[in-house]
Amino acid sequence: MTDVVIFAAGLGSRLGLGLPKCLVHVSGKPILQYQLDAINHTLEQCTIHIITGYCHKQVEMFLAGYKGRNRIITHRNPFFEEAGICGSAWIASQFITSQSVLRLDGDVIISADSLKKLMKQNTSTLLTADCFYGKKTNVVKLDKGNFVQSISLEENYSGADEWICVELYCNGEYVPLVEAAIDTLPRDAHYYEALNLYFQKGIKFSVLHADHVYEIDTPEDLKMTEAELAYAAKN
Repeated sequence: MTDVVIFAAGLGSRLGLGLPKCLVHVSGKPILQYQLDAINHTLEQCTIHIITGYCHKQVEMFLAGYKGRNRIITHRNPFFEEAGICGSAWIASQFITSQSVLRLDGDVIISADSLKKLMKQNTSTLLTADCFYGKKTNVVKLDKGNFVQSISLEENYSGADEWICVELYCNGEYVPLVEAAIDTLPRDAHYYEALNLYFQKGIKFSVLHADHVYEIDTPEDLKMTEAELAYAAKN
């Protein structure tokens, strides 16, 4: 059994479309539908927790018509502007019952094949992907044993080590991470800063590099993803 956590509370200000990024349509479907379809195709037994905030009623309207609605639970973060992503993480932690937790941001399109590979890992694992053009993003640095040493926010990055805000937590490691972040970090901290607390304590996370995974932060990301999905559909 796995608990799935989707962070979908934010404003999506960098994308600038005036709605939660999980509802942005890419090649005819909202991002959230891509996510739920991949999860339902991959995980037979799971509970999906969606943390909503900005325009939460629009997310609820979409979910009302989704065929797999029966195993989805929404939790509203009314303080998404003040408490940020760590607030969403804390809300989710109150409902986690499984040792295995899959967490992803609401702006990520992930294929079922990539998700299957991630779920086969037996240690906590971050998902990375190629970043083909320079942008502001999260970058993973590995230690000599090829475990994650740190994550940093870098300007104008291109390369093979972009963390795309998807992780698998094994052995009950999600809730302690969130509790440490709430106790230590400011309200407006980024989620990568919470992960860095873990790495500083010597807790080991592996990395899985994935293809056909897209994080849509900016209009440029959206254009690139639409182009790649259109190409894949024709070939």
